[in-house]
Amino acid sequence: MLIDRYIIRAQLHAFMIVFVSLAGLTFVVDAFTNIEEFIAHAPGAGGLARVLGAYYGYRLISFFDATSPVISLASAMFALSWLERHNELTALLAAGVTRWRIARSALVFAAVVSLLAMANREIVLPRIRENLTRNAQDLRGDAAHPFDARYDHATEILFRGRSAQSATFRIEKPSLRSTQPRPIGSQPTPRTRRDTCSVRSANPPTSIGSSPCKAVGERWCSPGRPRTGSPPVSAS
Repeated sequence: MLIDRYIIRAQLHAFMIVFVSLAGLTFVVDAFTNIEEFIAHAPGAGGLARVLGAYYGYRLISFFDATSPVISLASAMFALSWLERHNELTALLAAGVTRWRIARSALVFAAVVSLLAMANREIVLPRIRENLTRNAQDLRGDAAHPFDARYDHATEILFRGRSAQSATFRIEKPSLRSTQPRPIGSQPTPRTRRDTCSVRSANPPTSIGSSPCKAVGERWCSPGRPRTGSPPVSAS
């Protein structure tokens, strides 16, 4: 047990050093590249320090998801090399401790990091995905980005549009098409609006003909027949 604590502590120390070094180098280069955008956004967001903290705080979580496997391997190599450098590995082998017993601590540490990365990927990242989609040129989320066609499996609706805004959940020139079975010989009728459509994540509507999307102004729309009171449609 003492050997396990010693190796895990050394590996955790190496993990933190490598992670902070890589993240700091990446974020410093990115911050100096986009410093003008951060300064322009700072007056309306509580200052430059708050803007940088919020922007890179979310990206630090994403950075952990991307680099945790490599850093775990590097920290294990560093911990075992540290034992070898100070002749501690030789002493352990001379005392009858097998190589598998020494490597077990590194494997346990890697398994814990893998579980944390899995929980981060399945629970944390989906909740902050909107913040991660915004870059330094779109800190407010009001810039229009090309909108690729997306299929909602809950409502069986195919969402199309010219562009989208993440802050307002707005799709410009929307076209919504239901893929539900229709009578033989009938033609599919896309649900569209000429201006914009705002889509938010909530309970799906029960009928595509009654409320395919949430329009601007808290009104539900279908071609030529606006309605109110139906729940919004999920666009994710």
